[in-house]
Amino acid sequence: MIRLKRICMEDAAKLNHGCSEDVQSYIRAVGFTEDMTNLNRSDMEDAAKQNQGCTEDMRKLNKNCSEDVTKLNQACTEADATKLNQSCSEDVTKLNQVYTEDMTKLNRSNMKDAEKLNQGCTEGMTVPR
Repeated sequence: MIRLKRICMEDAAKLNHGCSEDVQSYIRAVGFTEDMTNLNRSDMEDAAKQNQGCTEDMRKLNKNCSEDVTKLNQACTEADATKLNQSCSEDVTKLNQVYTEDMTKLNRSNMKDAEKLNQGCTEGMTVPR
């Protein structure tokens, strides 16, 4: 009976020891899980901050890009308009010059024709003596 009791106590001690080891392993595993959870949470927060910073940088970059494109378009438009106006002015000047020259030639021609007509009239009006 004593021997049986001793065997039972030894078995109980082994069982308690094994159970204790299992509990300690579980506690370590739970602690590891908690550590990993905390680490993952921390990593996710860091990633979120990094993404937010990246998003803000992209917004600033896009805004700056848009402003640069607007300035570039404005500069191009102003330069093109200036060139176009200058070109139009030059065309109008040339056209006016050609028109003036044509009118001068026409007037000169009309005056010559008028002189010939007047001369013919004058000759026709002259009475021979």
